[in-house]
Amino acid sequence: ILLALVAVVRLVGAGIVPESVTDGSYDGTPANVAGYFQSGNDLNYITITIDGNTARPFGTIFHEYVHLFVESNLRGLPLAFNEGLAEYFSTFESTDNGRKATVGKPNAFHMKTLRTRAMI
Repeated sequence: ILLALVAVVRLVGAGIVPESVTDGSYDGTPANVAGYFQSGNDLNYITITIDGNTARPFGTIFHEYVHLFVESNLRGLPLAFNEGLAEYFSTFESTDNGRKATVGKPNAFHMKTLRTRAMI
């Protein structure tokens, strides 16, 4: 049985995301967080930063919602699979007035990163 999941989406301005979420870094660069998921006793929250730099806020919402779904229904999946699934569904696009959907297009940000950074 899969659980029905409810999440409240919060939109916040730049600088409002808690430091506990943004204090990580990658390669010495402070984390740039477009959104995050926070579970609660009664409600789950997806918080999205709207600061003019968030290119695809709905992609971030889908990404975080997949994490909620996986953690609620498919516990124990490897972290890489959980993250990959979230990234896959973050590419969701609706066209033709909602009658068509596309999932799985390459993420332009990730493609740029792969082209400009050295592999580990």
